[in-house]
Parts: sequence; C-alpha cells; structure tokens
Amino acid sequence: MFRVNSEGGTRRDTLRGGSWRQEGVEKEEEEEDWMLEVSFDHEWLAGGGGGDTALAKLSAADKAHFTEAAHKKADAILEEGGVEALQERETWTQKFVTEHMTAVSKLRHNPVWTRKGQRPCRRHVGAGEISGLFTYGGPGTALCPLTNPQRQDGKFPGMRVLTQRFEQVDGIVRAYHDPFGFLAGLVGLKHPHMDLLLLPMNNTPEELPAAPQEVPASRATSRYPRSDMAFWTKGHHQDMYAVGVAPHRDGLDPKIYEMLHLARAVDPSINKHSRERNALEAGKVGWNLVAQSTSTKLHPWDILALDNTSLFQNPTTKACALSFVPTHHTTQWLANFRFAPVSFCGIWNVHKGFRNQVRRAIRSPEWASRMRPALAACPELYVTGHSLGAGQAQLVAACLQRAPGVGEPGWRDYQHMIWTPHASKTKTMPAMA
Repeated sequence: MFRVNSEGGTRRDTLRGGSWRQEGVEKEEEEEDWMLEVSFDHEWLAGGGGGDTALAKLSAADKAHFTEAAHKKADAILEEGGVEALQERETWTQKFVTEHMTAVSKLRHNPVWTRKGQRPCRRHVGAGEISGLFTYGGPGTALCPLTNPQRQDGKFPGMRVLTQRFEQVDGIVRAYHDPFGFLAGLVGLKHPHMDLLLLPMNNTPEELPAAPQEVPASRATSRYPRSDMAFWTKGHHQDMYAVGVAPHRDGLDPKIYEMLHLARAVDPSINKHSRERNALEAGKVGWNLVAQSTSTKLHPWDILALDNTSLFQNPTTKACALSFVPTHHTTQWLANFRFAPVSFCGIWNVHKGFRNQVRRAIRSPEWASRMRPALAACPELYVTGHSLGAGQAQLVAACLQRAPGVGEPGWRDYQHMIWTPHASKTKTMPAMA
C-alpha cells in the first residue's frame, strides 16, 4: 500500500538517447519523469521518451522491428541471471499494476510531495559533518532527493557508483543497469543529490568509452537509471563492482576504491559471518575494524535478520567509516520492497524499509555501548554501503548532515547517532581482529 506522510538559468546534465550531455538552459518545468509512466513500453526498449532521438528517427516499420529485437535482448540478458532475475521481473510486473499505479495517481494529484524534503532546523551544538558518502548499487530512498543542508548546492560529498552494460539492439546502442538502481523508482523514490559514477562492464560497441563516466549531480541523476525489463542481476553483485573499479582505481578518487572494500568487508557472502574475514577485507586497503554492534528488533514480531554494523578506522589519518550490511537474507527483501514513505530524522517521505533497518541498528543497546563511544574518537567520518546497505548509508548520512538539536524535528532519530568530533577526543583505536 502506498502512503505518503502528510508532514511535512541553471546548468544541468540531462540524459538523451543513452548518453549524457550538458544544457545551459533556464527551465522551471520538471524534466520528463519515467517514474510516472503507466505502461511497460519504454522499459522493454531500455529507453524511449522525448529524449530518445535514435528511436524517434526510425520509421514505423523500423520501430516495430527494433521493438521486437529489444524484447529479445531483454529476455537474453534476463536469462543470464536465472531464477533470481526472473523473480525480480515477476515481482516488478506485479507491483507495477498495483503499488506503482496507486503511486502515480497520488503523485500526479499531489506534485508538492516530490518537492517536500526536510524542514530547516537548529543543529546540535558541535555536530560534525561527514567527509563523504559512497554507495554501490544503491536504491532511491526519498520522494524528494535527499540533500545536504550544509552545502549551498545541496550536494553530498562522495560518489554514487552504478554498473552498466552497453548492447547493440538492431543497430542502436542501449544501456542496461544494475536493477537495484531503479527498483524504488516504482513508487517515485529518487536517489540523493550527489555525483554519479557509471561503470561500463563491456566495450560494445568499441567507440563507447571503456573508462567510468563521472556525471555531476542534477535532478536527472537523482532519477537515473530509468527502469528496463532485462533485470541484469549480475550487475548488482559485489564482485562486479570490484571488477569495474579496480582497473581504473588510479584515475579515480582513492576513497571510491577504499570504501568499496569496506562495503565488501561487511557482506556475509564475502566474510562468511566471520569478524576475522571482515577485518581482512578492510585490511586490504589499510583500514582496521575497530567497533561492531548487532541490530535489535523494533517489535516482538519483527522477523528481519539482525545484522552487524561495522566501524573502520584508517590508523594513519584516524579517519573512520561506517559500513552497513547489504541484502543477504530472504526476509530482508521485505525491507527492499516496503515502499510506504515515512519520516526519518525530520526528512519527509523516505523509504520505510530502509528507515526501519537504520532504526534497528541505531536503537540497539550495542550501538549505544560500543559504536557511540568509538565514534567520539573519529576526527573524520565516511559512510558507505552496497544494496540495502547503501540505502541505510544514505539515510544515516542525511541525518548526520542535518543533525537536529534537542526538540527539533528529527531529534528522536539523531539522538542515537550524535557525533561531535573534537581534537581532544581523537585517537587511534585498537583493531578488533
């Protein structure tokens, strides 16, 4: 059921026909929004819409031939993912005719909901600001893109990283993406306002750049990628992100590579639920595991798996990083598909499942006794995660930047994660393993 919480001349980048370009145009109206479409037509084409110039140039006969080829290409990519990909497409199709159509109706009648982000507030005295948010295969988290109130442009420091693959479809280039990047768009949830790094995982056709593309933050990036019916689930796997980043690490912000390893370190499919393996993965980029806490149930009937949140520290710089666990248990898909928007930390209309997962972490007695004291020793703080972990990282980063003071909207959440760095408290913490 889709419910919305009732509280509550520029230069920009736009996507046109599968490639990015910049426009210096003054325009008040909102760009075309794929999240309000009411058919699968464009999803099968991995494109479409007013900006798809390659498709628009085709004759009616050529367009019909291309459409048939696009269906076959989507099915071929889907087949690579086996049962996992098929189940995701089936779930998407079912929810499209229920929750999506309800969401479209509500958002068209109440467009202000997509512009209602967070209320101004008095910050907590001494509250710190994060040094970066780094997400990998992250989902949309809010009807109005999360923004950073500590910067005039509203952009978060850091990078959102997303895999993509290029394919020739009847002579026209199409881009397919990690499907987790568009799943929450089913009910209009956008990505945070931050820069985007696209990782091309193949070199077809040859004239397309093999190097990652850095795309500046804009309203367009908050809705990217658009949905497609291929459900390239392999593009969401942690190893695929590692393969995509590693060859280009010297030309990228070093933190992209480091935070990727910290996002991998907490993944049970990689660490096998072993603290030692968690620490070993982090150690590959010179970081130590210094604190962990296990999440708690929100109520007696809470069936979601409980995870460990990890805090890492660079022993040289003393900088720290919070890393959140990705989806690894069947019950956690309940969090991924719980789309009813709610409030969190004084921010309107965020993803309920991700908010609840964050609350499981920060309301834990172990968070209070282990993580809070360790955070006090950190002069800098990064936040990272993959998949479900990326959704949590986004909300935590937004709350830390907002940092509502006592009595302000959102204090109920921020009080659990207060971080007030000070030189007198900075120290190198002992490694846990």
